[in-house]
Amino acid sequence: MKDTLKSLNSGRSSFFLLIFICCIVAVAVLKLTSTVILPFTVAALLTFVFYPLTAWLSKFHIPRVFSILLAVVILVFGMYVLGMVMFSFGRRFLSLIPRYDDRLTEIYIWIASFFELS
Repeated sequence: MKDTLKSLNSGRSSFFLLIFICCIVAVAVLKLTSTVILPFTVAALLTFVFYPLTAWLSKFHIPRVFSILLAVVILVFGMYVLGMVMFSFGRRFLSLIPRYDDRLTEIYIWIASFFELS
């Protein structure tokens, strides 16, 4: 028993317990303040993403404000195009569902009979 107590390092265990408690508190604080922190996090990530574009535009002596505005316009246009592509894909998919409905019903019936489901 004496050897076990000698090998026990209370400082190390206290350190790991303190780290664990700090992690729990940090997660709780982030969860409670997510409505405030999330926009700042997104803004910081977009800053890192668009920095190469603004740096490249600054080589052509375009002011920083205009290069940032151009980056935002490119982002908005890209999201618009992506949204339109997804919207058209969704409309096409929904229009093709009746075409495949009978085949999907046959596959469902076959799987249900194979696994003896109702």
